[in-house]
Amino acid sequence: MANLAVSVGAILVLDSSSGSRIHAKYFSSELAGAPEKQLAFEKKLHSKSSNSSEIDVIMLDGNLAVHCMGQDVYFYVVGSVKENEILLQMVLDAFVSTLKSVLRGHLEKHTILDNLELLLLTVDEIV
Repeated sequence: MANLAVSVGAILVLDSSSGSRIHAKYFSSELAGAPEKQLAFEKKLHSKSSNSSEIDVIMLDGNLAVHCMGQDVYFYVVGSVKENEILLQMVLDAFVSTLKSVLRGHLEKHTILDNLELLLLTVDEIV
């Protein structure tokens, strides 16, 4: 039987206009380097994904990222290129749908920042 466990390297929530970090949690030692390295990775990820508003898969710096857009934020789940993108997508779907449920459908930056504790709890419980 195939191994269906997925190893998530990071979960990121970035502003859709500027790419600035709203929340980032790194689980992989490869990604969780110096803060400058993390910010550079986030900027590259945002610049690659800012052209699409649908769910997409991105390969960047030896990592695989799936993302989707809320109203004015991007949600990302990042894993190794060896990970199954469908399983990463399932993690992203679970994360976004849970967040949508606890925020009563309001996936915008203002609401997320006003309810940051719910975002933090959701990230901790998903992974």
